Amino acid sequence: MAATRTLNQRGFTLLEVLVALTIMAFVTLASFEFYQAAHQQVLAQQDISDLQLSNRNCLEEIATNLRKGGYLLDGQPPYLISGDSLYVFFSETKPVDTVLYYLEELTDAEYSTLITGHVSGMTVYKLYKRVNSDDAVVFADDITMLRYTVINPQLIAITLQTQAAAVDPTFTGNNGFRNFINTERVVLRNAS
Repeated sequence: MAATRTLNQRGFTLLEVLVALTIMAFVTLASFEFYQAAHQQVLAQQDISDLQLSNRNCLEEIATNLRKGGYLLDGQPPYLISGDSLYVFFSETKPVDTVLYYLEELTDAEYSTLITGHVSGMTVYKLYKRVNSDDAVVFADDITMLRYTVINPQLIAITLQTQAAAVDPTFTGNNGFRNFINTERVVLRNAS
């Protein structure tokens, strides 16, 4: 049997192949740029979520210990505020248990290694926690402000501001650093 050839069979010309490849390249490039923008947005949202979660967890821990202030103590004040330091006194394991929260500014080396894109003049702290006579441990990073406001002897407001550890190129405020500020009001249960 001999192979029959149809006269109307034809392939693609070189020009048609080049046009199709050019169109596919533009579609692929547009798809990649859309993916890249969506991916950056997901990363930014994750950073924002982490920032808020860290702030809330830190405030909740401080508030929990502050609520214990004065527990099983007679005549001793439940807390002492000294600038940005907070001492909380109660009795659980010792005659007087003490929890101390205090800020310490990052060193120059820490600024260069921990804060990506740090701007001169911007102050960032680590929040330390020390229980009784144990060594102090870093409790939270990237703190820009911590304030204790005594509203009355049984009510204290704690305001904490944290910032992201790296510049977000899509954020124009605060030199590109996203920040989160939150306030928790704590009712002291054992204050007299």
